[in-house]
Amino acid sequence: MKFEGEYLNGKGKEYYDYSKLLFEGEWENNKKDGYGIFYYEDGPRYEGEFKNDKEYGYGIKYGHRWSNFYEGEHNNSFREGYGINFMSNGDKLEGEFKKDYANGYGVYYFSNGNKYEGQFKEDTFYGYGVLYFSKGDKYEGEFTNDKKDVYGVYHFLNGDRYEGKFINGKNVGYGIFYSTLGFKYKKYYKNDLFEKFVW
Repeated sequence: MKFEGEYLNGKGKEYYDYSKLLFEGEWENNKKDGYGIFYYEDGPRYEGEFKNDKEYGYGIKYGHRWSNFYEGEHNNSFREGYGINFMSNGDKLEGEFKKDYANGYGVYYFSNGNKYEGQFKEDTFYGYGVLYFSKGDKYEGEFTNDKKDVYGVYHFLNGDRYEGKFINGKNVGYGIFYSTLGFKYKKYYKNDLFEKFVW
């Protein structure tokens, strides 16, 4: 490593051994502290606040974990707290992060107009949530690893709804279809395929 500037206290630059810039910003007691820019060796970079040599507080991280950039809170060099993750495919995730992953409540905006609001676990839809489709339908219920799971209600744009069981995103077993015309009936699904009505 090599350094330029006030390494002990003040502003300075730190370089990798092969002269590529590693960090430029503020130092205190030989540690990164205050505002700075950190350049990861494999390409991503972080611009924001540091404390005790770690990314801490508000900052923007570019090109990290399949995202175009993340803007929000950091703790111990992890994305942690409230933030917004802008994906390279045009999607956007806004909510709570813990140790680099979306954990807790959040909203995922798909580039095609769909939207998910609910619980996350390690970047996946996990627990209770509502999935809104751009065509006007919506599903509300339980999710596991991004897929409808256990039990949920599918609301159709015209007001009809279906309540039933789901496993790994597929309709299974018995469910009840409610029509806006005032009638209801049971439907039986096997591996997401409708098999029969049950009157």
